[in-house]
Amino acid sequence: CSGNTTEYRYDRWGQRLEICRPAGLTLRYAYDARGRLISTENSAGERTLYHYNLAGDLITLTEPDGSQTVMTYDDNGRLLTRTHGGATQQFAYDAADRLITLTNENDAQMRFSYDVMDRLVEEVGFDGRVQRYRYNAVGELIESDDAGLITQWQHDILGRLISRTRDTEGAESDIARWEYNLDGQLMAAHHVSEGYPVSVLFERNQSGQINQEQQIVSAPDGSILWQHHIQHRYDANSALLFTTPDGLPTLHWHTYGPGHLLGVALGEQSLLEFDRDTLHRETQRRFGESMLETSYTEVGRLHSLTLSTPNADPRAQEYRYTPRGQLSDIVSPFSSQHYEYDAAGRLIHERSAHRSADYHLDLAGNRLINRYMPEAFMADMRHPGNRLSEDAHFHYQYDAHGNLSQKISKRDAGEVHHYRYDRSHRLVSYLYYQDGEALRDGRYCYDPLGRRIGKRLMQHNQPKHISWFGWDGDKLVLTERDGTRIHTVYLPHSFVPLLRFEGDKLPTVTPLADKLEQEVGIALPPDFKHTLHHIEQALRANRLSTEQHTWLNQIQLSPDYLATLLDPQPDTPYAAQLYDCNHLGTPKQLINLNGDIDWSIMLDAWGNTLSEENPHQLHQPIRMQGQQYDEESGLHYNRHRYYDPTIGRYITQDPIGVRGGLNYYGYPLDPTIFVDPMGLSPWNDAKSGACSGGLCQLFSLFVGPEKFSNIDDSALEALKKINGISICSDTEYAGLICKDRNNQYFSLDPNKGNTHNSYPFKNECPTNTSTVGTYHTHGAESIGYDDEDFSPQDIIMTEGLFGYLGDPEGTFHKVDTNKVQTKVKNSLPNICQIHSNGDIN
Repeated sequence: CSGNTTEYRYDRWGQRLEICRPAGLTLRYAYDARGRLISTENSAGERTLYHYNLAGDLITLTEPDGSQTVMTYDDNGRLLTRTHGGATQQFAYDAADRLITLTNENDAQMRFSYDVMDRLVEEVGFDGRVQRYRYNAVGELIESDDAGLITQWQHDILGRLISRTRDTEGAESDIARWEYNLDGQLMAAHHVSEGYPVSVLFERNQSGQINQEQQIVSAPDGSILWQHHIQHRYDANSALLFTTPDGLPTLHWHTYGPGHLLGVALGEQSLLEFDRDTLHRETQRRFGESMLETSYTEVGRLHSLTLSTPNADPRAQEYRYTPRGQLSDIVSPFSSQHYEYDAAGRLIHERSAHRSADYHLDLAGNRLINRYMPEAFMADMRHPGNRLSEDAHFHYQYDAHGNLSQKISKRDAGEVHHYRYDRSHRLVSYLYYQDGEALRDGRYCYDPLGRRIGKRLMQHNQPKHISWFGWDGDKLVLTERDGTRIHTVYLPHSFVPLLRFEGDKLPTVTPLADKLEQEVGIALPPDFKHTLHHIEQALRANRLSTEQHTWLNQIQLSPDYLATLLDPQPDTPYAAQLYDCNHLGTPKQLINLNGDIDWSIMLDAWGNTLSEENPHQLHQPIRMQGQQYDEESGLHYNRHRYYDPTIGRYITQDPIGVRGGLNYYGYPLDPTIFVDPMGLSPWNDAKSGACSGGLCQLFSLFVGPEKFSNIDDSALEALKKINGISICSDTEYAGLICKDRNNQYFSLDPNKGNTHNSYPFKNECPTNTSTVGTYHTHGAESIGYDDEDFSPQDIIMTEGLFGYLGDPEGTFHKVDTNKVQTKVKNSLPNICQIHSNGDIN
């Protein structure tokens, strides 16, 4: 729709040589005689180099600044070591090619054991934590044992998880239940948190998208303590049109194309307008009397942010980078920051005009005890199990599961912090003691999806404070405390806060569709309720269209009758403010419609507060993406875990294990460029393919996967890259096709092996994306084997997904979800000859 062109150049083998995007962004590729990628180069001439051994394994990756990652392999092509920045990870396998030992950078070992069906049955962590798993006859996990904490998993006949029960000796069972519709989509979840029953309910449209999400917290007697709901409406292309927060007028999202944001309106009031360049990147944002301008470097990185308000001169920040692409400086007329990194790319120094800080880490990324230790002594310091036992200020203690249970001050032994967790390792109690007296007491409860939904805070000689939290998926959108409601609106498909609304709690307005359900005594279909939502808006604005009149006449409903059902729309004296965020999406300031700064903060690279200006005593706890500051403990609630900015790490282990990194406590060690909004893993989604906007979208132009508007193009491009190599080496390869939230398709790099090795249980699409297909190759032609078609096993493995095949003749095949097969002839010539000595030319 923009009329701009992206050009692609290929060589005669079908290998991509160059991508030329609008705004002069170019990426070039070079290959060796075997079709392997040997270099990429961006518009600034920054080159990344790839070097292989004779077997075709990548052994050296050299980044533009000259730093290298070096890999070694055994005779079977299995990765043995990976060394980066002087730190080495080691891998060992059994005779069945299963990973059995993983040695981290500190020489600690993690061990894995399997059953005869190749299922993981035991995992022993670097710190000695033992987890065991048991399966039923069809391979479903039915029991897990986490250092004595027994969890039982129950599935229905379709393999869907329907309940989870956790038992510990002397305690009541912790049970969670899940409910699905006929299409297998989650519709409800229930559990009890700290004695309070909590439920989450969903309504979906015919496409499966969530039209409404509702959270309900009940008292032990069944009465409702608190509830929250949020509604969404989408267009025919699945782009978001409207959002109706609980207690606010409807938010209108004005977009173009696949969802590029042009403006936001609250009810009839236009609040935000955006300008975008030829790459659809934001260049200007207008809010009331304020304007924020954004510019980019020649390779697409953020170059500057300039804020203009009527009451001050324009304030610009310029961003500078190292050859590796890491942030080196933020320069402004008022303050500047400088950052330095070690050979592994980890932040080790930050400096401003008034502050300088050094960070010393062991090889596995754990903070060392004292920043003033001699370098020679620190080189021998390490935390083998990644449990930090002490630092310059505190001693740390852990429970059997690796959760921080207590920290004691070194300077004042009477200062003690206690942490208690539920059986899902979620923090439910924080107590601060001084000389045996509890001065602060925080209690927390969660919904069945693991989201914190309530907090009770008691401080010495102060009244009790209770806060409730409303969610929209994984984003915290409402905080209610002491009769005040704070709504947060985020950039679509992002954790970057955009708008803030604060005001007194208003009377609940029951939607027209719910009122009609109460009148007729039956549940209305989702699409019927969707239409009634638009009619309710039209009735309130006195703008009922001819089509809506006709629809009401067909179902014999009078507009006058429906108007009598409408609850009065309460006044909404909400103060609207714009979040002015830094390059990471961390709030720096709150700006009101008049252009005044209502709140501002300065943080260090790890999220510690250096200074804060809050003349209106606003409650603004958002820190780095996905994080909420808790004043009682100093921790940042980070969706699945709690982050401690004073030590730059989490206080509990990663619930997704090694998928989040080898250090289970680690926050991104380059916090100037990466974030972790979910508390699970560094959000490097430019490389993973989960990127859908913001800064990561800029990086994805160069380090991320190429995305396509349809699945066929994505799969065929993936097969073009690998099928020639597959034929020449007579090796099968397989990978996944993923779809992001903008309905864009991309492929993951292939693994050696068949579709078994690419199936989602062994290799998953990134967070916030879905698996929609697989692709694989059959290698060279084999006598007596039908390698020019999908095998029956191929068809079974791609059940419910699209499957793509590259055969030895250069033909590409497709099987759809209905098992219908088609062929697309690809004119790849014979690009290799296999000689008798095994060499490949």
